[in-house]
Amino acid sequence: MKHLQVLLLVLVCFALFSQVFAQSDKPLAMVMTADGPIEPAMLEYFKRGIGTAEQRNADILIIQLNTPGGDLQSMLEIVSAIRNPCLRLSQPFV
Repeated sequence: MKHLQVLLLVLVCFALFSQVFAQSDKPLAMVMTADGPIEPAMLEYFKRGIGTAEQRNADILIIQLNTPGGDLQSMLEIVSAIRNPCLRLSQPFV
C-alpha cells in the first residue's frame, strides 16, 4: 500500500511538471490569415489574434492579407491595433 502511494505521488508530480519540460526555448511565430473584405467581424478577428499572440508571448506575429478592401473605419481600427505601442511582441508584425 505504501509503494502504491509513493508511485501515485511520483506520477502526479510528473504530470504537473511535464508541461514545464515540454516547453521549448525556440521563438514562437504566430500566423493570422485574413481573406475577404474588411468588415467589423475582421476587426474582432484581429483584436483576438493580437491578444492571443500577446498571451502566448509570441516573438513574431505574421499577418497574411488577401482583401479587396472594405469598411474604412474597421480598416483604420485594425491599423491602430497593429501600431499599438503597448504590444509586447519582440518583432510586432510582418
